[in-house]
Amino acid sequence: MTEPPPATLSIGGQSQLSGIGSYCWNTSGDPAQGMGICVDKMGLITPLEPMLVPAGPLTAEFYLPLDDAPSEVLLTVYPAQGEPSVFGEVQGWAPNFDAAQSHDLALAAAQSITLELEPGLYILSVFVRWEGWGDVLYGFLVQVGEGQGG
Repeated sequence: MTEPPPATLSIGGQSQLSGIGSYCWNTSGDPAQGMGICVDKMGLITPLEPMLVPAGPLTAEFYLPLDDAPSEVLLTVYPAQGEPSVFGEVQGWAPNFDAAQSHDLALAAAQSITLELEPGLYILSVFVRWEGWGDVLYGFLVQVGEGQGG
């Protein structure tokens, strides 16, 4: 693997593959080798199109791409603001740190969390670290309720 594989977000029967943001990753394919590369990307990287979900509490299910249990998993939810920079199949958003909500997630490949979000456009950013493999910042784009965020 030259870069980390994408993660998946599922909400209410819909799913979205993550954008892959900044990462440090073991490129040898063997976690015991410890050979890797670090890549810094601009902003929070998400797919181009948001997943449309109804307003109200939502259950977000995350599926991480490795069977190995991660050593750290942190979800940060950012209201989208401004216009993203488009890079081919993905886009980069400037994080709105003042309005961010952080949640520690279980150290498991599959997990879920219930979120209460007002209607709007959100970036769900998931930082994951695996011993021997490295770490990656995954990004998802979710439109909650009607209308446009920003």
